[in-house]
Amino acid sequence: RRHLLWWGRALAPNATPSAEYVPSDCAVIGLNRIGGSVHICHKNQLVRNLRHLPLPLRDIQPLTFVLPEELPDLLAAHARLSAASPYPARWIVKPAARGRGRGIVFTEDPESLVTPSSSPSDSAVCQLYIPNPLTLLGHKVDLRLYVLVIRRADSGSQPPEIYVHTNGLVRFASQPYDRAPALMTCPFVHLTYIGGVDQAVHKKMRLWSRELRSLREELAEERGPAAVAAMWAGVHKLVYAAVHAWFDALERSETQTDQAEQRAAKAAKRQHLAALGLNRQGKPRLTPKHKLRRRGRAAQPASTSATSSSSSTSTSTSSSSSSSTSTSTSTSTSTSTSTSTSTS
Repeated sequence: RRHLLWWGRALAPNATPSAEYVPSDCAVIGLNRIGGSVHICHKNQLVRNLRHLPLPLRDIQPLTFVLPEELPDLLAAHARLSAASPYPARWIVKPAARGRGRGIVFTEDPESLVTPSSSPSDSAVCQLYIPNPLTLLGHKVDLRLYVLVIRRADSGSQPPEIYVHTNGLVRFASQPYDRAPALMTCPFVHLTYIGGVDQAVHKKMRLWSRELRSLREELAEERGPAAVAAMWAGVHKLVYAAVHAWFDALERSETQTDQAEQRAAKAAKRQHLAALGLNRQGKPRLTPKHKLRRRGRAAQPASTSATSSSSSTSTSTSSSSSSSTSTSTSTSTSTSTSTSTSTS
């Protein structure tokens, strides 16, 4: 028997559905969300996790900023890039946790992204727009890939196994790609799917959609086998970087969870000991009255020794002053020494 669980939000990384959701005789459990997938499915988290990777894997994405916290860096980069080119730099802004092209905007003026309501809850990513994207039949395309990731329970620190399906889906933008400034903000030129708009055009373009093997064949005819090999190598690198960033983020989150649990356990232990009247070492906690008594007992021998020390110091100083050649200097030395000793 097969059982499908449909969750409205991402599961915890190592979450296991409880028995109340899964029948005891269920052989296969299907989940619509994989635990911990938020680390790469939310664009802002994907950007941050990719930055933890080694440098050769970080270049799978163009220059990227997380908004609104990195807006000053974005404005500085825009000024630098625009000054080095006759045309202003172009940017594409994507909401962190939306899909189907919703909320995506294009701009040549990042300062227009500053709004009074900008807050971390309105997080988005802003990327330098790629000026020469892959096109097919004059249209911009994107690829939907299918990847199988296997991590065995007894693998320990071994890396996961990653398998990329040789076939996938190629989707087309509804209008031919054109770099003209007038079409810069036209989503039908740059996006292959836009939610919430007239879907008649998209239904027509879905008829253009084809399998990934067709793209490889057409690229081989148009640009040669080397172009196909380069594209497929780029696909492998992208998949490896994304999965690597995912598992790296899971390990960091598990470490942070363990540290938080340890801190919580220590705090609970301190509260339990305090309720029993014990200190952190498990010894009886002293009351203010007991502390004063202990301080008094500890200070009494010290004052006695200080008195004897004062007497001996004064005596020795007087003796030395009587045999000294300079009487005034010896007297002042004796006085200052006696005073400082009695003070201590």
